[in-house]
Amino acid sequence: EQKQNISRKICLLHELFQPVHPVYAVSVRLQWGLKVMAERMIKCLPREASSPVVAQLQSHFRTTAVQEKARDDFGETVGAALDAVSALPIIPAPVRAV
Repeated sequence: EQKQNISRKICLLHELFQPVHPVYAVSVRLQWGLKVMAERMIKCLPREASSPVVAQLQSHFRTTAVQEKARDDFGETVGAALDAVSALPIIPAPVRAV
């Protein structure tokens, strides 16, 4: 019965607010749904933000999926930054080729 009640409330939230990102029920006191919330939150963050947020998560919320997403996003962010720096006109052409 409680699960149905929570499902109805989530549907009502979707109807009322039409959220862009998913809405999930969690219980901090019971530690219920927090890992799923952490995974969904990391998936919704921009790539520049996921790695710093994962570093702040408690270790039991750092699931394999969360760590892989943060690692991939970090690599893409660093790669984009290096590409931007190498495109600057003050960087000599031989260095840009590397």
